Amino acid sequence: MTNASAYQRFSGLLIVVGSLLFAGGGAFHPKINSSLGALGSPEFFQNFYMHIVHHSSWRLIHGMILAGPVLWLLGLGAFWSDRMGWARMANTSMTLAATAWAATFVFDGFVAPDIVRWMTPETGLYQLAINQDAVIRLGLVSWLALGFAMMAGSVGILLANRSGGAKVLARIGVPLGAWPFIAWATGTFLPGPFTSRYWNVTAVSTALWFLAVGVFLMISVAPPSARESES
Repeated sequence: MTNASAYQRFSGLLIVVGSLLFAGGGAFHPKINSSLGALGSPEFFQNFYMHIVHHSSWRLIHGMILAGPVLWLLGLGAFWSDRMGWARMANTSMTLAATAWAATFVFDGFVAPDIVRWMTPETGLYQLAINQDAVIRLGLVSWLALGFAMMAGSVGILLANRSGGAKVLARIGVPLGAWPFIAWATGTFLPGPFTSRYWNVTAVSTALWFLAVGVFLMISVAPPSARESES
């Protein structure tokens, strides 16, 4: 196995593991929607507070969700492995997305439980509301940056001399990456994606796309640009 092939397969493995962690954490995350009360109301945050109190794996599942895009970032360079500006743009946007995503889930998965642990419902609701507002806003920034990265990287692949499999994934990646911008512009992702009724299908479809990218990297031949850079 060449150095380029080993790098590509390991990158694919990172993306696959990230997709499984992301999907697994999301599957165990309690439903946060209007069933808790009107979004932003005291009733909503009281019920949300109790969700955190009674969820023994809150930190674990949020750590899993956090890890997904970070591992995607580490592995995607092998998929966007051409020397065009599109790949550099995609990697920059993905770096922003993963950074904002990590901050989002530090607040949601670790700061929020600390507020619940150290403050009573009466004194902690205001702090919890501020924390979750940051979660929602950062989540929107992160998911828009992720969508832009998917579009830019996919456009680069479509314009490059890449295999048919890579181009199939790119053709799916363009509309999938465009969806967060459409949802944001139409108000579906306002104030953020996590409060939307389309969040689950958005998250699952995106995770499946990254999973397919990871599997593709693990089973396909390294592209010419990767082999050339090795020599």
